[in-house]
Amino acid sequence: MRALLPASAFEGLGKTSLKDLQLMNVKELDDHRAALVDLLNLARAAIAQMRPNTEIVDAYEAVLAALRQGFQAEERLMASHDAPHQRSHRRDHQRFIKLYEGPLEALRDASSGALDQVLAVLSDNSVLLVHGPQMDIPLGRYLNRRGVY
Repeated sequence: MRALLPASAFEGLGKTSLKDLQLMNVKELDDHRAALVDLLNLARAAIAQMRPNTEIVDAYEAVLAALRQGFQAEERLMASHDAPHQRSHRRDHQRFIKLYEGPLEALRDASSGALDQVLAVLSDNSVLLVHGPQMDIPLGRYLNRRGVY
């Protein structure tokens, strides 16, 4: 049985919107990003609504799967078009995967504090708001110059 979180735990856990992001102008990658945003919002809603733990786990696992799929698509395009900075870009992807994987086992076990860990990860929009402008937008421009849209 998990403890109820105080209402303050959900402050600042508003929805992420594609309007908050700069898209890459590469349809495949922008579609991945849109799906990720939708899944992030669903996972946040599941927690805010205190859904059963199995639903929260499923929502969180869907976020992680979408994150992996989007990163794999980016890495495939980077490799096939010999994009610069592939190594640092992949390292950043690995860092985010580890960040998101961190609380997963505790969440599956409904361990004490797991929801707090998940809330911290879901509240950290740096994968979208920092990684995007610093790595993804330049990658999108690079791919656009090579005719990939």
